[in-house]
Amino acid sequence: MEKVDYKTLKLELEAGVAIITMNRPKAMNAMDTEMRKELLFALNAVNIDPEVKVILLTGSGNVFCVGADLQDGISNDVLKHTEQVTRDEFNPLITSIVDAKKPVMAVINGAAAGAGASLALACDLIVMSENAYIYQAFTQIGLIPDCGMTWHLSRRLGYYKTFEVIADPKPMKAEECLQLNLANKIFPESELFSQSLGWAKQIATAPPLALKYAKKVLRDGLSQNLEDVISIEAEFQGQIAKSNDVKNAIHGFFEKRKPFFTGH
Repeated sequence: MEKVDYKTLKLELEAGVAIITMNRPKAMNAMDTEMRKELLFALNAVNIDPEVKVILLTGSGNVFCVGADLQDGISNDVLKHTEQVTRDEFNPLITSIVDAKKPVMAVINGAAAGAGASLALACDLIVMSENAYIYQAFTQIGLIPDCGMTWHLSRRLGYYKTFEVIADPKPMKAEECLQLNLANKIFPESELFSQSLGWAKQIATAPPLALKYAKKVLRDGLSQNLEDVISIEAEFQGQIAKSNDVKNAIHGFFEKRKPFFTGH
């Protein structure tokens, strides 16, 4: 993985897992202009890196990300250009996660609020510490949820619960998130990173092509009918079946050995 000197992030690679840590702890990892640019660059870089099998996104300190840096917005007069900034800087972050060819795991170690919550909900897997929470904070400052928040919440919670979350926003703690299908796992705060990284490493040993196409079918299937989905499944299954990974895995099955997947 190419070394880049980031000012607002930390990027590490461990056993096929790219660990992206938003690193503005004094600002509660709020996304200023520089972080938005660096985060998009990092996400795109690890997505095309053949060494990377899984992307893990988290925050430094005891906060995941509280969303946009409002101080930065005021000082740089960003509020007058909200639509443009949302379209050009925030939305590409969401689509880079959704369209990534690799699984992206959000490890929420504290507050995930505003656009930070949108960032987490865009991921394929969400792990939270016992004390973490997701907070839809937009209406608290007179705005509507954006960065895909309404799309992701409504598909998990349904219309009525999503509108309640928007109209009467309260922090949704980890246990509630788990019950509402907004999180996959909860770990004790002291074990959050080690347990999450361990799970990410385990997923990194899975067949990359199968995960890549399964993710695409699942994502696209949210807006397609059954007939379209089963047709796409068949198409992708045909492509994967020709790969060396499948051939080696079938040989391994008959030879009673564990397969090793390369993504080819």
